Amino acid sequence: MANFPPPYTALTIDESDNAAPLESSLYKELPPEFQEAAGRDIHLLKYLLGFPMNDFGIPAYRKELGRSDGDAELPNLIYSVGKGLYVHVLADPEKGRDYYISIEPAIEHPHLPEILHDIEERLLDFTEDLSHARDEKSLRKILDHSLDVIFGRKVGELVLDDEEDSEEEGDSEQETVQGGGSATKTATKTRKEAKRSKT
Repeated sequence: MANFPPPYTALTIDESDNAAPLESSLYKELPPEFQEAAGRDIHLLKYLLGFPMNDFGIPAYRKELGRSDGDAELPNLIYSVGKGLYVHVLADPEKGRDYYISIEPAIEHPHLPEILHDIEERLLDFTEDLSHARDEKSLRKILDHSLDVIFGRKVGELVLDDEEDSEEEGDSEQETVQGGGSATKTATKTRKEAKRSKT
């Protein structure tokens, strides 16, 4: 199954179409079912905007392949494989094997390298917090919280419960990690002790 390179050179997408693909003339010309898929999965629409339809024509669209689709002598169709992924079956102009081109989301942000560098720099402020991770679960929790703080999504403290959360113990320790700061330990009552104190 051939994937690379496709048998064509992708077109450069107009700035206006790239910025607002749902306003493009191509999108408005698509059949309703194809338009629905391309409107939901913008990477599919951007793929179509770069596909040289003057040379190959508009691909047919299928939610799923049917038996008759395999009979086409010069196939040019796109079908869904689920979860926003598509395959473009395209005939080889040289009459060789058909091409199967995967269409999937891609990270296209023009400033991605700079953004990742800034995130890495900011994460250095959380190295002390990360050092309190006892296992993969707590490491992930601290890292998620650190990224939330970096992106301004969460304000407050992160509390890590000790692995041993036995109701039989008198006290259990919780580790409170403040974003970009130090960790402090506080003793908390267990559920069983809290129930006793209510009665």
